[in-house]
Amino acid sequence: MSTPPESWSAPDTYRRGAPESGSPRAGRRVAAVAGLVAVAVVGSGAGAVLGRGGGTPAAPAARGTVAASTPTASTPVSSSTTSARFADATTIGAQAAAAELKKAGLRTSGDAVAAWSWSDANGRNVLLTTKTVDKREGSVVRAATLHVYQAAGLGARPRMLLTPLRDPGTAPCEVEFNLDFVPGSIQVADRDGDGYGEATVGWWSSCRGDPGPVRLKLALLTKGGYDILRGYGLLASMELPSGITVPPATFTPNVPESRWPRGTYDPTVALFRQLFR
Repeated sequence: MSTPPESWSAPDTYRRGAPESGSPRAGRRVAAVAGLVAVAVVGSGAGAVLGRGGGTPAAPAARGTVAASTPTASTPVSSSTTSARFADATTIGAQAAAAELKKAGLRTSGDAVAAWSWSDANGRNVLLTTKTVDKREGSVVRAATLHVYQAAGLGARPRMLLTPLRDPGTAPCEVEFNLDFVPGSIQVADRDGDGYGEATVGWWSSCRGDPGPVRLKLALLTKGGYDILRGYGLLASMELPSGITVPPATFTPNVPESRWPRGTYDPTVALFRQLFR
């Protein structure tokens, strides 16, 4: 089995007149294909603080590729030029987080699942995860979509929506469909000491009629971009019927370790091995 690669895409502008700004970590190019989607959308005003962008995705699959608009780069501000530092990472109410983003004029979709907040060189940040059920047959879910939103600069202008991620899993699915976030996967820290927080979030998906490995993903979000570990295995909490065994969980990073933000790769791998088996 193969895991669909993540990709970049520019969604609708979240604030009237705001330019779209894609921010892969190794450059600022934007592409759109089927699968997980990540971009940075700048709020009203100019000179938004984005810092260095996130990870360059693996080469997109040929099928489903469409053109995307050319991003308008905002002016990065180095953490060395600001006194703001990472602080106060804590879990907050998901419904309250969704209401805060709505009040700030930042559009989200789906039912709120979990949220965190912190302060860093981009001001107040909120990370919100949501889930949308796209198709039901009675009580059985056949299709759903997960969303991850990181907003920055809240309570000030300009406001920014950094790195909205979207994953529809393996929908539509005619057998047993699963797509959910992994409890305990959201952790926020500033491991490279640059004044910007890095947040992890994990999720899993499957479409199969028998017990076995599922798709696993653990993403690291920072400064409008992301890096990700993708693989197959089981959640640590999953139990299989007696007599059924599967190989230990494995993963592939989207870019080599050397291209992850300093000090983030090993802790992300350690968290992957804690969450999955």
